[in-house]
Amino acid sequence: MKTWVFAIFICLSSFGWTQKNTRILFILDASNSMNVDWNNNQTRMVAAKEVLIQEVEKLRGVPNLEIALRVYGHQTPVTNTYQDCNDTKLEVPFGPNTIDAIKSKVKAIQAKGSTPIARSLEAAAGDFPDTLARNFIILITDGLESCDNDPCIIARKLKEKGVKVTPFVIGLGMDLSYLEKFKCIGQFSEAETKDAFKSVLGNVINKALVNTTVQINLNDVSKN
Repeated sequence: MKTWVFAIFICLSSFGWTQKNTRILFILDASNSMNVDWNNNQTRMVAAKEVLIQEVEKLRGVPNLEIALRVYGHQTPVTNTYQDCNDTKLEVPFGPNTIDAIKSKVKAIQAKGSTPIARSLEAAAGDFPDTLARNFIILITDGLESCDNDPCIIARKLKEKGVKVTPFVIGLGMDLSYLEKFKCIGQFSEAETKDAFKSVLGNVINKALVNTTVQINLNDVSKN
């Protein structure tokens, strides 16, 4: 009895790969509570700005990367009778060579307002040009939602709409009991000190950059 062996050969006229672009949107909390003294005679706001500027500078020249900046709580002062829950703004949109613009904007920011996390996340979905890239949000905050929306609901709605965004939340000097509140948004890291914040922010950025998705193109002799 004969045994037939069939061999299939694939001829590759080209074997190429392209790396997806990566976009990182930094959302910075500039609410009034960021004016609280933290470490080394600095407020949370001053420390956060200093570390963010340093880490953003390290991204200069990284290929296939675009970064942007959204800030909340920096436009309208909060009072005992009023808080502006629409106080969130995309200060530096995605584009090439945005590092200098982000550093300049961060230096000028003054913490003064409320904490509209949910509305900032909802607005952030429109900050990304498309869902083709690897899109990340890094939220830097020292507190919980102070307005009338639920960040968990917004995060779920974004997922249901197919908005492909991976959020990272970094809490500055927060009560650890708050941690559960942020798990519904994304991966949470707590920073009790300025040095811890610098380490956590660097690790989160590296995680966004290292987890690379590669597209492999296999073409036959007809380039199909």
